[in-house]
Amino acid sequence: MAELEIDLAYGYNGTPVHALPGNTVCYVCGCGLQFYNLIDGSRSFLWSPQRRPVSAVAFNSKLDMFAFADRGKNPKIYIHSYPDKRSLYTLSGASKLECGSLAFDRPGTQLVTLGTLPEFELQVWSLEGYEPTVICEASATTSHAKHVSFNPWNPQELCTSGSGHVTFWRLEKQQSKLTLVATEGQAVSSTSRFQCHAWGLNSEVYVGCNEGELYRFDIGSGVGEMLPDSTGTEPVSAVAVSKHHLIAASEDGFVRFYSHTSKAVEKTTQLNSAFVSTLQFMPDWGSLVVGCGDGVIFSIRIPGYESPQLSEDEFRDCTPKVTVIADFHSGSVTSCAHLILEKCLATIGSDSTLRIWDYGYNVLKSKTNIGERPTCMAVGQSAMSHILLAVGHGTGTVRIVNVEDPNAPKVVMREKLDEAEVLKVVFDPESGTLCVVMANGKLFWIDVPESVILGWTQLDLAESKINDVCWVEDTPPEPMVLVSMTNGDVMAFKVPRPVDPAETPTYEVKREELLDNVWKLDYAAVRMTYAKQFQDKHQILVLAEDRCLKVTFLTKDRQVELKEEAIPLSKAVLSFQDFAKLGTSLSLSPDKTQLLCSGADGKCIVREVAKWMVEDPPKSLESQAAKSVQRHWPFGQGITAAAWATDGKTIFSTGADGYTFCCRFKGARKDVAPYTLDAQEEADEELEEEDIFTVKRQKEEERFTYMSNQPYREEVKAKVAKMAERLIELKEANGKAEEMEKLEPQEFMVESVKEEARAEGDKMVERVREEMRWENVERDYTSDRIKKECYDTMEAKIVIIHGMIADLEVPNFNVRLKDKKAAALLKKIKFMRKVQLEEFQRAGQPNFVDDIYLEEEEGEGEPGSPMSPTSGSPLSPKGLASPGSPGAETDKEDDKGKEGEAKDGKGEGEGGEGAKPVKITNEMLADESTKEIAYSPFEEYTRHRACTQMWMLTGEINALKKAFNAEHSAMLVRKKADNSKINEKNVRISAILAELENEEPIFEPKPHADEQPEKILEVKDSEIKVEKYHSPEDLAKQEAARLEDARRRAEQEDDSVERGLKIMMDGKLERDENVVQVITKPEFADTKPQEEWTDEELKAYKDYENKLKKQEEEEEKKRKQLEAELKQIKKENQEIAKGFDEALLAMLNSKLATDQQIYELELRIIKLSQYVMQREEMEIKVAKLAVVLDDIQTKSAKAQKHVLDFKRELDAMAERYQQHLADERNADKRFRAHFAEAEEYLELLLKLLKKKSKQKGKSKLQEQQEREREEQAASIDPFAGAETKVKAQVTEPDVKLDKPDGLSDIIWQEFLQWRQGRLEAEREMKECAQELADMQKYHLKIKTEEEELGTKMHMNLRKLNDFHEQMVRDSYNLDFLQRYKQGQIEVEQAAVVTDYADAILIHNSRIQELNADIRASGTEKVKILKEIKDFKKGIRAVEWETEMLDYTTGTLEVEYRHLHTLRVTKAMQEFIKGGGEGHNETERAKLLKKIEHVKKTFEQKVEEKRKGILKIKRLVKEKAMENNGLEDSTAQAHQLVKERDEIVSLQSTGLDQVRAAKMMKDLRVTRKLEDVAKAQQDELMELKTRIDKLRERTFPSFAVVSKRVVGNPDEKDGPGVEPAEVMALPWAPPRGPSLVLGATKMGSGGR
Repeated sequence: MAELEIDLAYGYNGTPVHALPGNTVCYVCGCGLQFYNLIDGSRSFLWSPQRRPVSAVAFNSKLDMFAFADRGKNPKIYIHSYPDKRSLYTLSGASKLECGSLAFDRPGTQLVTLGTLPEFELQVWSLEGYEPTVICEASATTSHAKHVSFNPWNPQELCTSGSGHVTFWRLEKQQSKLTLVATEGQAVSSTSRFQCHAWGLNSEVYVGCNEGELYRFDIGSGVGEMLPDSTGTEPVSAVAVSKHHLIAASEDGFVRFYSHTSKAVEKTTQLNSAFVSTLQFMPDWGSLVVGCGDGVIFSIRIPGYESPQLSEDEFRDCTPKVTVIADFHSGSVTSCAHLILEKCLATIGSDSTLRIWDYGYNVLKSKTNIGERPTCMAVGQSAMSHILLAVGHGTGTVRIVNVEDPNAPKVVMREKLDEAEVLKVVFDPESGTLCVVMANGKLFWIDVPESVILGWTQLDLAESKINDVCWVEDTPPEPMVLVSMTNGDVMAFKVPRPVDPAETPTYEVKREELLDNVWKLDYAAVRMTYAKQFQDKHQILVLAEDRCLKVTFLTKDRQVELKEEAIPLSKAVLSFQDFAKLGTSLSLSPDKTQLLCSGADGKCIVREVAKWMVEDPPKSLESQAAKSVQRHWPFGQGITAAAWATDGKTIFSTGADGYTFCCRFKGARKDVAPYTLDAQEEADEELEEEDIFTVKRQKEEERFTYMSNQPYREEVKAKVAKMAERLIELKEANGKAEEMEKLEPQEFMVESVKEEARAEGDKMVERVREEMRWENVERDYTSDRIKKECYDTMEAKIVIIHGMIADLEVPNFNVRLKDKKAAALLKKIKFMRKVQLEEFQRAGQPNFVDDIYLEEEEGEGEPGSPMSPTSGSPLSPKGLASPGSPGAETDKEDDKGKEGEAKDGKGEGEGGEGAKPVKITNEMLADESTKEIAYSPFEEYTRHRACTQMWMLTGEINALKKAFNAEHSAMLVRKKADNSKINEKNVRISAILAELENEEPIFEPKPHADEQPEKILEVKDSEIKVEKYHSPEDLAKQEAARLEDARRRAEQEDDSVERGLKIMMDGKLERDENVVQVITKPEFADTKPQEEWTDEELKAYKDYENKLKKQEEEEEKKRKQLEAELKQIKKENQEIAKGFDEALLAMLNSKLATDQQIYELELRIIKLSQYVMQREEMEIKVAKLAVVLDDIQTKSAKAQKHVLDFKRELDAMAERYQQHLADERNADKRFRAHFAEAEEYLELLLKLLKKKSKQKGKSKLQEQQEREREEQAASIDPFAGAETKVKAQVTEPDVKLDKPDGLSDIIWQEFLQWRQGRLEAEREMKECAQELADMQKYHLKIKTEEEELGTKMHMNLRKLNDFHEQMVRDSYNLDFLQRYKQGQIEVEQAAVVTDYADAILIHNSRIQELNADIRASGTEKVKILKEIKDFKKGIRAVEWETEMLDYTTGTLEVEYRHLHTLRVTKAMQEFIKGGGEGHNETERAKLLKKIEHVKKTFEQKVEEKRKGILKIKRLVKEKAMENNGLEDSTAQAHQLVKERDEIVSLQSTGLDQVRAAKMMKDLRVTRKLEDVAKAQQDELMELKTRIDKLRERTFPSFAVVSKRVVGNPDEKDGPGVEPAEVMALPWAPPRGPSLVLGATKMGSGGR
C-alpha cells in the first residue's frame, strides 16, 4: 500500500499571519505551517518533525529565516531558512509546556522566546555563534504576557504585553552577566486591560486595550497617555506602525489609520468579519494582511501607500481595496461527506455553515448558513438519496439538504424530532431510509425520498448509553440497524412499517416490536461499521473502548428471548492497537478493501482488510503494517470525522482544531488548481417550518382525551335530557289541569308578605326607573354630541359594499366637511397658480426654469408688496411666487404673503416688455383637482413653493377621494338596481317552484348593514333586550288607536265582489292554466269485467285512455318548459351577480391604486414639511453663525490693538539691546586705552579675555551620519537605518586662565576686575537678549493669536458663506419618490415616517456569524479558565498531600516517643513472650461477622434507595420533557397556521390571470347562448300570444271586473291594466317605469 501525503488543507483559526518575500503569507495549519503565494495561488507545507501542533512563529526579513515552536511537554523551536525551508537550528529548553510567542531582532542576531503557564519564562538567545545560546532569561509570571517583540531601534530593549499588562525590558550587564530589567507600564488614570503592542517611530510603544483605547508609552518612565481620538467601544486586538500612520484593528472588524502628527483618525475601513487577530505589512509596505478569528484572511491594498511622500490629502482621497484571501470555517469542523456526483467535499462546522469544496479545482463552490449548531452529517448512497445530505443539530432538528447543484444547496426538509441532541445520522445504503440517534436514547427512522417519519422507539439508558449505529447490508426484505451501547450490548432493530394514512398516526413503536436480536461483546464498541454477512453470522469492525481496532463475528441465532445472563459473550478474533486515545470514526472504502480509522489523538490510519473478509481470518494478520498520517491537533476531540472519496484513493479528515485535510496515496496525486474564492451569494436557508411529528402527536393526545371523557359526557347529557322531559311534563300537566286546579306562583306566598314585597318592589321600580331616566339623558346627550361632532361633520360616511357571491368588501373614503377658510385659501392658491401658468405660457418660457438668482432683483420692489418688478404678473399675491421666479420672495415675505390679497397692476413680464394682462376664465376656477397645476418634484426648491405644493397636494388628495367616492356611489346604486332585478325574477322562480312542487332554496340578495350607514343611528326593537315599559298614557293612546283602526275597517268592508268571484271562478279573476283538469274514469270499468263491456263502453274506455294519455303528455311538456324557464332565470340571476362582483373587484383594484396614490401624496407632504422645518433650522443656524462671527471680529480688533502696543515696547527693548551691542563693539578700544601702560602684554591679555568664546564645529563623521539619516528618511520602511543609528556627543571646551609671566599683580588684578566687569556686561547683554527673545516670542505668540483670530474670522466668514451656499444647494436637493420592494426591516419604526438615511442593509448570515464568533470566543475563554482552574487544582492537591504527609510524620513521631516512654506491665510481658496469642479470638470472629452483616444490610438499603431515586428522576424527566414538548407543539402549531395562511394567500393571487382568461371565455360563450335563447324566446312568446287570443274568444266577461285593477283585490291603488293585457302576458310581472328600464337592460345583454 502506498504512503499517504497531504494534498490540500482548508482551515485557519486566527493565529498570526506572517508576510514573507515574494508575495507569500505563512500561517499555522494543524501540526505544521502552510505557505500561500498570493500571485499564483500555489501552496506548500512544512510539518513539525514531532507531529505536534505549532504554537508560535517568527520571521526575520533581513536574514530570510523563520522559526516556529511546537506545542506539548518540553517543546522545541525549529529555525529554518527561506525559501528553501532548510533546517538551521533546533532549540530546546525554552519552556516546559508551550512557547506562546517568538520574535527576532531586526538584525537577526537574537531570538526571544516567551513561555506560557506556569512560569511565563522569557529567554533571549544569541544566534551569532556556532550554536545558539541563551544569553539571559527572566520570569514574567506577574504579567502573564502573550506577545513579545524587540525594539527595532535598539536590540537591547523588549516589550511584552497581554492579559491586561504591558512590561518593558532592558538588557543590562550586571557583574559580568546580562540580565533583564523590567519596567511595568502604567497608564494615567486608566482601568483598561492591555492586549497588544507595536513599536513606534521614536522608540515609543503603542498599546491597545480591551475598551477600545490606544496608549502611547515612554519606555524610559513606563508611563502611558491615551491618544485623544481613540475612544472606541470594541477591544483593540492588533496594532501596526508604518511610516505614514499608526494602524489599529478592533474586534468589530474596523481598521483605523491614525496620523503620526495629529494622532487623529484619518481613515476607517470596515472588514466583513469579526475579531481581527493580526495585522502584518507585506515586505513592500504597500498592503496589509489581516487575519481574523472567524477563519477569514484579508488583504488591504492602499493605492500610493508605498510612496514615502504620500500626503494626507492624497491618503484621504484614496480608497483601500479589500480582498478576501481565504474564507474557512470558524471554530471546529464537525463532519465531512464526499458527494458522489462530482469531486466535491461537504463540510459542516460549529459556525453553523455548510460548505461544499471542489477539491479537484481547489475552490469553494458554496457556503450555506443552516441556522443551528450541527452535530453530525451523512450523505445518501442509494440511487434515491445520493444527492441528499442529512444534517443533525444540537437542538434535536434534522435537515435534509439537496446538493444536486453544489453551487446552490437547498434545504428540502426540516424536522424537529425531539429536544435532545442528535448524536448521529446514517443512511441505508439501499433504500435511502435515514436512521437518527438522539442523546436521550430515541431512535427515529425517516423515509427521506417521501419526507415521511416512519416511527421511533425509546431505548433504556438507565445503565448504558448509545455509542454508535450502523446499517446491516444485504438483509431483505426488512433492513436492520445495529446499535452499540456503552455496556457492550449490540442490538439489531427492524425499520418500522409506514403509517397507514386511513388510521390514526402513531409514530411511537415499542422497543420489543422492533428489536430483532441482541448480542453481548466483551468490550464496549465506541465506533462500529458493518463488514460482511455470512450464512450464520455477521462480521463487524469495531473501535473499542480500549483504543484497539477489533474484528468480531455476531451469530444469526435469535437471542432476544434469552435472559440477559444467558446471552453468550462475543469476543474479537483480531485486535490492533492503533491509537493513544479513543477512536472517532470508522469507514470502509467503496470497494471494501481498505479501512479508514481516526482517533482523538489526531491520527488517521488506513489498513488493508481484504483478507479479513473471511469466516476464519488468520491470526498472522495482527502484525499487519498500517499507513498513518497525523496532521490534526491531538487535543480535545482530535479528528471529528473522516471519509473516503469514491475513487478509493483519497481520504478526508476534519478536526476540532478547525482544519480539513485531503490526503492522497502517493502515485495517485493529480494537479490541483490554486485556491480561489468563487463569487457567490450566501444562501440563508433557515427554514421556519413546523414540526409535523409533534403536531400529529398533540392531535392524537387531544383525541384520546376527548374519547376518554366521552362516557361522562354522555351521562351528563342523559341527566339533563331527563330533567328537561320532567319539566315539560309538569308544565303540560299544569296546563291540562282544570282552571280551578291550576297553581299560580303567588299562591305560595303569605298575603302580608305579598303586600310588603309588592310595596317594596314598587319603590325599587320607581327608583330604578328614575336612575335609568337620568342614565338615558346622559347617554342621549353623549350620543347627540358624538353625532354632531363626528357623524354630522362628515361629508361622506363610511359605506362598505359587499359582493353578492364573492367575499369582497370595498369601502369608500370618509371625507370631512370642508372648512370654509381652508377651502377659500386653497381656492385662492389654485387660482393664483393657474394665473401664473397662464402668464408663463404667454411669456413663452417653459414651466421648469432655474431663476434663483432673481432674489437680488426683488429688492427693487417694496418688501411684502403684492406687485414686484420681477414677478411679471399683474396678479401676484403675497407669499406666492410665480414659477418664473422661485426665489423672488424671502422667507419673511413668504410669511407675510399668507394673508396677502391679489391686486391688479401693470408691470413688465419676464418674457419681455408689454406682456398682455391675463384673462381669468371659468375653467381656471372650476376644476377641483390640482394635478395639472401642481409643481413638478424638481421645482420644489423654495420654501414658498413647498408650502404652496403642500396645499395643492392636499387638494389633490381630496379630489382623489371624491372621485373614488363618486364611483363608489354609482356602484352602490348599481347593486340596488341589480338586487331589484334579481328579486323581480325571484317572483317568477317562486311560482315555478310552486308549480313543480319543489322546495329548492332561492338566491335572494339582501342589502348589507355596512351599505346603509344611516342605519347605525337607528335602534331596532330586537336590540332592546328588556321589556319595553308603557306608561298609562301610552296604553290609553294605543287602545284609542286600535279602536279607531277597527272602526275604519268596518266602514270599508264590502265583500259582494269577492263573494261573486268566489262563486263563479273560485275567487280568481284569471283562468289558472296550472290547474289540471280531472278526467273521470268510467264507472263500468270498476264494476263490470272487461269481457262484459259493450261496444259503446269499449269505445268510451278507449276515449278515456286517449284523454288520459294526452293529459300526461301535456303535463310532461309543461313541466319541461317550466324547468327550462327556471334554469334560464337562475342563470340570468347568476350572471347579474357575477357581473356585479366583477365590477366590484375592478373597483377594489381601483381603491388600492387610489390608496397608493394618496399615501404617496401624503409622503410628499411630509417630506415638504421636513424641508420647510429644515429651512427654518438653517435660518436659526445662520443667525448663530452671525453672532459668533461678530464676537470673533470684536476679539480680532482687540488683538490687533494689543499687538500694536506691544510692538512699541518691543522696539524700545531692541534699541536697548542695540546699545549693548555698540558697547560690546567698543569694548576693545576701551580695553587698550585702559591697559596702555602694559603694552607688551596687551595682545596676550586681549586673547585671554576672548578665549572663552571659541566653539567647536561639526565633524565629518557627524555630517556623514546626518546625510545617512536624510537618505533613510526617504525610505518607506519606518525603521530604516535602525542598525546604524548613533547618538551624537558634544563636548564643551574647558577655559583656564593663567597669569602671564612678568605681569605685575596690580595690573593682573585690574585685568581680572575688568574681565569681571566685562562678564557682567555680557551677562546683562545676554539677559537683555533673552528678554528681547522672550518679548519677540510673546510678540510672535500674540501675533500668531491675532492671525489665528483673523484666520478664524475668515474661516467663520467662509463657513457662513459656505452655509449660505449649502442652503442654496439643499434647496435644490429635492426628494423624489421611488417605489421599491419592501424587505426585512429591523430599523426602529417611527410614529409617522421612518428615516432610512443612516440605515444599511445587512445580510442575516453576517449577524449569525457574529453571534457564532462571540460564542466561540466565550467558549475559548471558558476553556482557558477551566485549564487554569484544573492546573491550580493540581497545585492545591500537591500542597494538600504535602501537608498531609507532614501531619502524618508528626503523628508517627509522637507515637514513636510514646512507645519509648511506655511502661511495660507483667501482662504485656506475657503477651510479648507469646502467651496471649489465642486471646479474644472468639470475640473477634463474632465482631467481624457482625460487621460483614451490617455492611451487606447497608449496601442493600443503599441500592434500594438508589433505584427509587432513579425511578423518581426518570419520572420527573419524562414529565418535564412531555410539558416542554406540549409547549413547543403549541407555539409551532400557531406558526404553522400562520405560514399556511400566507401560502394560501400567495397561491390564490397567482391564479388571477388564469381566472380572468377563463371568465372572458365563459362570457363569450354565454353571450352566444343568450342570443340563441333570446331568438327562441321571441318565437315562444309569439306562439303564446296567439294561443291566448284564441282562448279569449270563449272567456267570460264581467262589467264589474273591467273597472278593477289587476293584482291583489285588497289593494285599491295598484296600476291599472286591463284583463286582456294581463291575459296576453300571464307570466309577466306588473309593468312600470323600472321594469321597462330593466327589460331594456336585459334586451341589451341581461348582465
